[in-house]
Amino acid sequence: MSKDLEVAFDVSSVLGEGPCWSEFGFSWVDILGKKIWQERDGKLNSISMEMMPSSLAYDEQGDLVFTLNDGYYRFEKGELKALKTIDSLSADLRFNDGKVDAQGRYWAGTMDMKEQSPLGSLYVLDKTECFKVLDDITTSNGLCWGDDVFYYVDSPTKQIKKYFYDSDSLSIIGGEVLFEVAEDEVFPDGMCIDSEGHLWLALWNGYKVLRINSSTGVVMDEIDVPCKKVTSCCFGGVDHKELYITSASHEMNEDDWLHYPDSGKVFKCRPGVEAPLLNYFKH
Repeated sequence: MSKDLEVAFDVSSVLGEGPCWSEFGFSWVDILGKKIWQERDGKLNSISMEMMPSSLAYDEQGDLVFTLNDGYYRFEKGELKALKTIDSLSADLRFNDGKVDAQGRYWAGTMDMKEQSPLGSLYVLDKTECFKVLDDITTSNGLCWGDDVFYYVDSPTKQIKKYFYDSDSLSIIGGEVLFEVAEDEVFPDGMCIDSEGHLWLALWNGYKVLRINSSTGVVMDEIDVPCKKVTSCCFGGVDHKELYITSASHEMNEDDWLHYPDSGKVFKCRPGVEAPLLNYFKH
């Protein structure tokens, strides 16, 4: 086991997010840089967007599906195609983090772009139908599933909440606080789950990723990251034992760059556990 971090991709994002490792390749988004980054067959390419990409996933054919400001999209023969947009979405809101569940449905939430008011919602795209499952969200962020459990982050609350979850009816009940960040100006961001059912949480302004016991909320382990704004993580690699970590360089000053020159890059390490690969979206 080695927690020694290395730079996985030597490009700096303004707001790197949404890491996604699959047998088809590895991708992530730069939300404020308006780019989708994709590594496939050893080649790294970026796609510039007019809107802000905030999350992505692969479908069963190996094509990317992703969220932009107002909904879900994909490329079809090189052209941008909307899968589902939320027509009622205010200009003050945009989509943020998202992930695909075991049934192949794409969950993604919206956020107040000023990060002040609970105007956002959490949506689920099931093939072509879109459902709203939660309201009153300020900054929809990390999400993942255990056995009949849904874990969710609304960043300004500084909490991971744990819901009882029925996958057939898409009902989410409860919302007890599993974990709360204590440090001032440090916020929970993206997260993933390992094969033992425990959570890996990126800390915005926190310089690290935490492993959190999904039953007790106790911090089991932590990985120090050489940048202030750690944004998300996912497992990958051939043996599914590599943890990929995204970060941001947003609002860095000269002194920040001096001390944290790798900010905004994607890192990887081997923390000693494995995880199932992320799910594929089903059209």
